Formats: sequence, C-alpha cells, structure tokens
Amino acid sequence: NTQKPLNPPVPKCARPCGLRYSQPAVCNSDVDCMWDVTVGTCVAFCARIAAGSKTAAAFGDACRAVSVMCEVDSIHNQCDVKCGYRYSEVNSCNQDSECIWNNDLQKCQRQCALMTNNQQCTDAPMCEWELDTTLCTYRCPYRYTTNTTCVPDVQCDWNYDSNRCESTCNRFMNAGDCSSVSSCWWHYGNLECFKRCDLAFEGQASCDNDPNCQWDTVNGICRRNCDLLLTENQCDQWPDICVFILPIASGEIRYSNTTPNTCAATCKLRYGDQPSCDGDTLCMWDVDVGSCRPHCSQVAATNDCIADRLCQWRPSSSSCAKECAIVTNATECAGLSFCDYSPNYLTCKKVCGERYTSVDTCSDLDCMWDDGSSNCVKACERIDTNNACSALSECVWDASSSVVCAALVPDRVSCGNSTVVLSQTDCAALGCCFEVTSGATCYAPEPKCQRSCTMKYLTLLDCNADSICQWDSVRSQCSRKCSVITGTTSCVAASMCQWKNATCVNQCIYQYTNPTDCEADPACNWDAAVATCRNDCTRHNAGTTAENQADCATDSTCVWANNECEPNCETAYGDWGTCESNARCMWDMDDGQCRTSCGLLQSPSECFSTGSGMCEWKDTVTVCEKICEYQFNTSTGCATNSKCVWDTTGSSPLCRKSCDQIGACLLYTSDAADEEDSVDLGGRRIIKKKKKKEEG
Repeated sequence: NTQKPLNPPVPKCARPCGLRYSQPAVCNSDVDCMWDVTVGTCVAFCARIAAGSKTAAAFGDACRAVSVMCEVDSIHNQCDVKCGYRYSEVNSCNQDSECIWNNDLQKCQRQCALMTNNQQCTDAPMCEWELDTTLCTYRCPYRYTTNTTCVPDVQCDWNYDSNRCESTCNRFMNAGDCSSVSSCWWHYGNLECFKRCDLAFEGQASCDNDPNCQWDTVNGICRRNCDLLLTENQCDQWPDICVFILPIASGEIRYSNTTPNTCAATCKLRYGDQPSCDGDTLCMWDVDVGSCRPHCSQVAATNDCIADRLCQWRPSSSSCAKECAIVTNATECAGLSFCDYSPNYLTCKKVCGERYTSVDTCSDLDCMWDDGSSNCVKACERIDTNNACSALSECVWDASSSVVCAALVPDRVSCGNSTVVLSQTDCAALGCCFEVTSGATCYAPEPKCQRSCTMKYLTLLDCNADSICQWDSVRSQCSRKCSVITGTTSCVAASMCQWKNATCVNQCIYQYTNPTDCEADPACNWDAAVATCRNDCTRHNAGTTAENQADCATDSTCVWANNECEPNCETAYGDWGTCESNARCMWDMDDGQCRTSCGLLQSPSECFSTGSGMCEWKDTVTVCEKICEYQFNTSTGCATNSKCVWDTTGSSPLCRKSCDQIGACLLYTSDAADEEDSVDLGGRRIIKKKKKKEEG
C-alpha cells in the first residue's frame, strides 16, 4: 500500500518488526515492515523474503510463514502482499496490473495468469487450472459476461437462472463442487455432475430421451427423474410429477413397485396402462379419464375422500377406499369386505346390505331380503357353504344340485366337453347336470344353495313350472320336489316328502287320492274320517325299540313318543279337522298350523316356543297348559276352569286368565292382564309370528 521498494536500499541487521512497532501507522511507515491485520501485529514486509537458492516449495513455505497476507508471485519469483490485503475497493484494485476485483466476494484477487501452479490456482476463487495447457485461467463466470461469448466455449454454459456464464457441469469431479453451481446437480449413483434437466432440454422429446430426466406435462418443463431426488423436501418441490413414498405402517400389506422412504414418479407418470397401474397398491386406474392416479387409500382427509368421485369414506376403519363400482378386477373386488363381485352383472358393486336398505329396493339378481335380520343379503344362489345357506330362512341347501339344471332353457349354460357321448353319468362326472333339449347336453348345475320354493313362488302355475318345485295343495304353498332330493336329512326336512327305500318320495297324502291305491301301499293308511291317505307311522314299530326310533326319525310325518312312532302333529296334518282329530295335536288358529298339545310338552322352553303363545308353563306343578284363550271358545266351557274368566268387555267376548292368576294386575284392560309383554297400550294382543323354514 505504501509502494515500498522490493529490495532494501542498504542491507543491515535490525530488530524484528514485531519488537520494533506496536502501532499500525508507525509499522507501515518502515519500508522493512507491514502491519498484519489478521493477527494485529507488525511483521516483516513480504518482499523482504528473498528466493535466493531456495527451491520453489521452500520459497513458498518461507513466504507464507511470514504472514497469511503473503503469497509467491511466480512470474517475478518473489514474495508479495496478496491483492486482497493491498486494496479494499474496486478502482484501486483494478488499477494494479497484478490484481483484479472479485464482485462475488467483494474482494481484490491476484490475476489468474500470474499463478503458475495448480494448488495456487485452485485456491483462488476466480481461477481454474487447465490440465491440458497447464495454465491458470479465469473460470467461466469471470471469463465471459454475455450469453453470446459464453456459449461458444465448450468449457462453459450459460446459466439462465443467474444470467451468467458457468463452467460445464461435467467438469466437476465431486458433489461439493457440483452442487455449488446452481445449474448443476450431482448424480450419486454414477458419481457424475450433470446440467439441470430444465436447462439442458427445452422440449419433451429431448427431455424424455435423457434417462435422468422426465417431462413435467403440467408445467411444460423438463425435470430430473423423481427417483434421483434423495430427500422428502426435494421430492415435495415437484408435487405434479413426484411423490414421496412413506414408510409402511404397522400391519399394512403393500404390494407396491416402489421402495419406502424414496421419491417416485406420480402414478400418472409411472404407468400408462390399467393392468400395470392397478398392479401397484398405491395407484389405481381412473376409467373416466383413462390414466393412472393415486389410490384412494393415499387420501388421508375425510372431506377430501368424500369429495373424490372415485373414493368412499369407510367410518368403521377411518380410511378412504375405492368406490366398488370402479373396481374392474374380480379378485380385487372379492378382497374388499364392503364390495361384492356380481356374477350376474360381471361388475363390482357394494355389498347388498349397503346397496339396498329396504325390502322394496332389495330386488336385483344379486340380493334378497332376509326377514330374520331385516337386511338385504346376498341371494341364496350366490352362497357357497351349507352353514351360511342354512342360516337364512329363505334358502335351502341342496347337496344333490350337481344333477339339477336350470328350469328355464334360456337360463342354461353349457358345461363340460360337448364332443363326448353324453349321458346323466357323463355329465355328473364332469361336474355338470344333464338335460335333453335338441340333443343330449351337459349344463352348468344350479347352485347348491337355492332360494326355497316356498319363498320363490307364490302361485301354483309359477311353482309347477319350475322343475325342482311342486305345489303343496294341503298348505297352499310351493315346496321342494321330493324326487330331486338325494339326502335323508334334506328329505325329512321337506314338508311334502318322506324317506322310503333309500329314496325321497312324496308323502302318502300327495301320492294317493283313493282308498284302494292308498291301502295298497304298506307305508300308507287311509283315514276314512277325513277321506285322506296318510303315512302309516305304526309301520315303524315292527322292530326293536332302537330300530323303531331310528326308522321313525326318517319320516317327517311321524314322531317318536311314548316309545312308539306316532303321527307328527306339525307335519302330518295340514288342516284343522284332521289336526283336532288326534288327541296329541291342537290347531293353531293364528299360524294356521297343527301343533303338539301343550300337555305333552316336557320343558318350559318347549312350552313357551310352541305356536303363537298358546301354552304357558306352571312352575308350581311343572306342567305345560293351554292358556284360557285357546282352551275354551264358549262362556260355559270357560266357566268350568276356575283359572279362567269370560271377558265381555271387548268387541269380541273371550276366555281370559282370571285376575287372581296374574302376579301384578295391570291397569290397561283385561286383555293387557293376559300377557304383559304382548300387548300395546290400547289393550290389543300382539301375536308374535315366527317364520318357519320350509326346508333345511
């Protein structure tokens, strides 16, 4: 700064500068000394260190040992004060032919051309060492100031972000140097520095042709591939094309083509076809727009889920799920507990209980109304287990359905190999049923679980038109045709059938209409009183007690009682007259069925469950008795029982339980006193009917 001479005018021995001066001004006034601002002390002037016979390395060490303010001027082979300590402002710096002003650092620096070794050049922020020429030159930002002068140099690229010239990215050999330039990014897999995709390519074709880049169709710009973004923050910068894959939650099963804790392309960019898209559990195909999108399970907020036309909110699991209607894969549909793949419509739908909520709407081919649960449930024909089938009163399990074809020809579907000579046996071997239409043909059998004939048809014509149903003239309802039933249990459970000679056949009442034919069958007996052919239960009393009991159990019209086989009131009689003709039976006017007399019932549970509340259990004498209403229908008869009283207060006189037989006398009406849990406030009796399952 003081323009001191390079060499002392007269060599002499003197005390060290640090001992001579303690103040900057007096220190700098001595041509042999200078004030070291880095340590706040007076030191020898850099130029006083002579190269002499020292090697270049030794001279450099001696120069730098004086002060950090000194550096070797290789051109003049001397130790000199660094430009940064000579000048503190741009004008004086640039007037010195050895120095140049660094605008980035706002500091004066030695001219690059004056540096003759790699280390010195590399340490200078504005310089870089040219390996091919072994010269120190200015780095691109300081070499050119305009785009037109920068671009022709193969070592340089114009950075449109900063509007300045920068070195080409592939010249950087490490992540630090590469990342220090805003136009470059470091590829940790290849250990290479690349130019930013958005700066390297202007169109989609050239962008997509680079394996490290992808085109952002939303913003119309080229971006780095998502899987090359290493942090969640980097990934979140480009939400239109990238998504950060979160760790798998506890208990979550995810079959995804992506790795947790990585950045991946959005589903739309990752997959271009539906099979690939739906194969990734984090994605799903949008059938409306024909592209892949994030799966509903990735939508966390309730309102966002509800607002998404393809998703539904599941309150039970507090999660978002696909709408069943957009699921096209039968396996995926079957895996969703709230969805049901319809074999009738070949589409995925909501389960019947969510699809329909009333008996009036529950009416498509997939569903039916279950009176027992008051819910819309899967139709019988779609149930594949005996237990599930038998649990529904509307359904019956047909273990022999492999030989039963659809009743209507249009409903039949070919089954098996039509080239073989077909017969009933051939079809059964193929798991098919056999029917003769225009020729012997195998068809797909009816499902084992079927809607019971009673539930399926309400009229005689509709019932008899079905090959597996027949009209029960006694009960005026449709029932299962006995000839299509192969098992003993199913046969005995059918209202019109009996098991005879290892075959399920109609009961005697449905087989014969005259005494001659009836009596000719040893299993039948003509009841002259009512002119009806009945099953002869006494035929089961010919063997040992154990044999008789077993045989009796195979006949649904009979029951084992008092160590002999007798007519079963519930199944043997279908009308009031024949029912009341048997002392063991009584007619239930409310249900229109024959019941076992109350006095024959041995337990409270049997007593209370019989009919529509016809019986009551007497704890004091442990017997089951018919209640007064059903014992007597005249005042005279009612008066014969001290526990009953004739009630004329209602619109129709009835025999009622006397007041002294009621533990707590009610204040409603005499009707209310009869059964407190079966009356309304108006005193009317509420008859609780039970649906009786026809078969199975």
